[in-house]
Amino acid sequence: PMPMLGGSMWNNVVESVCTSFTKQGSTTLCFNFRGVGGSTGSGSWQGEYERNDVLSCCQFLLKTCPHLKHILLVGYSYGSVIASSVASEMSAIVGFVSISYPFGPLTFMLLGWLLPKAQI
Repeated sequence: PMPMLGGSMWNNVVESVCTSFTKQGSTTLCFNFRGVGGSTGSGSWQGEYERNDVLSCCQFLLKTCPHLKHILLVGYSYGSVIASSVASEMSAIVGFVSISYPFGPLTFMLLGWLLPKAQI
């Protein structure tokens, strides 16, 4: 969910998806974009910083979990826009799942530049 509008990982959809993957034995990482809760920084409104956050998390997972070879990104709402836009940025990312992708005029105005990057 979009951090600048109060979104966070403490959301029933995000928590349910993460719990489901974890129960099935997957290594999972749930995180908030910068500026949420007590974290420093602020969101970019156009996804620049959030894309970096996702790629940094992927690098962190690969570094700290050497058994991992593949990453599946799962994003909800704003997170689905960001996940789809970075899916082709690292060879370890093998795909993405978009839940409640926010198609609409506001998304297009703020994040339209990311659409060519998304492999939809």
